Amino acid sequence: MRLHVVYLNTMKAQKWKTVPMDVSGFTAEDLEMFGGIEELSDYEIVKSDNTKIKSKKRKKTKGEKKSKKLKVQPTEELSDNETSDAENIDMSAWGSSLHDSIIQALKILRFHKPTKIQELTIPAAIKGNQDILGAAETGSGKTLAFGIPIVNRIISIKESKKQKAEEENVELSKPLYCVILTPTRELAIQIKNHLQAICKFTDITVAVVVGGMAAEKQKRILKKCPEIVVATPGRLWELIEEGESHVNQISNVRYLVVDETDRMVEKGHFAELTQILSKINANESNRKRQTFVFSATLTLIHDMPNRLTLKKRKAKQIQAKQKLESFINLFGMKNPKIIDITNKTAVVETLTESQIMCSTEEKK
Repeated sequence: MRLHVVYLNTMKAQKWKTVPMDVSGFTAEDLEMFGGIEELSDYEIVKSDNTKIKSKKRKKTKGEKKSKKLKVQPTEELSDNETSDAENIDMSAWGSSLHDSIIQALKILRFHKPTKIQELTIPAAIKGNQDILGAAETGSGKTLAFGIPIVNRIISIKESKKQKAEEENVELSKPLYCVILTPTRELAIQIKNHLQAICKFTDITVAVVVGGMAAEKQKRILKKCPEIVVATPGRLWELIEEGESHVNQISNVRYLVVDETDRMVEKGHFAELTQILSKINANESNRKRQTFVFSATLTLIHDMPNRLTLKKRKAKQIQAKQKLESFINLFGMKNPKIIDITNKTAVVETLTESQIMCSTEEKK
């Protein structure tokens, strides 16, 4: 039996060479219709213009060795130069309360010192274990303001539990430590990416649970018991109602974060948020829970026209106080530290804002 390859051009065979085969894995029945394999080692290709192309045989040079495959180093090993440069960076501005794994990740990210919101939030959250009610502009670094204290504490808890499990020779459980609620899936994915960056040198896993993505895939991810879940209220409540075991631990979470709160509590939006909070706050025995609530503004009041500013200033102050109290009650916060670094525009100073004037037709 011969194996021939047909080309568009005519090929004239000159020499066929038998290819040796190991048939030890085959039975006589398998080889009944099989005669062997032959390799064409010398041939001529005849093109349409009757010109012939003679094949060239490549001869092995004396002492030639087989080329070795290049081994691809893992991604982390490829960044050795980056890591060595980072070792010389002064990270003392972050203080001494953070685990080395977090400091190492911050070095790689080149975050040499905390932003203003981080500087005010992290010590109070770690050392004082306080609830945080904060307002900061977009791009101010508030994700790591709550992310760093939470990851830092989870590392400590896991180390303590691991040591206890080894002493008692029991299996280490993987509970749900933290739930982060956001109004949009884009923000949820962004927060997840930021947290994964500072968890790079830990065994902490972060999962995202949002609408618009396959629910079955998210359930498979949750079966791996991630310590931190970033979610939109709608999809999270859907999974809770379906009885997904991991997210149904939500009443026992150690850390709750609600980001972009001003958007989350708008009338008619995110009815599921109230149901989630009711389930979390129903567990009165969970006194250790720490809550972080962040918003673009603490007042939730849009700027009024200048002509009304003086008349309404007193009413605005009263309303702002009422809003703060309603936040504290809604999220079950305990004597929170209130941090407000927002300016009038609610946009961080490092961002450039501009206005483009155009006609109604151009807007369309």
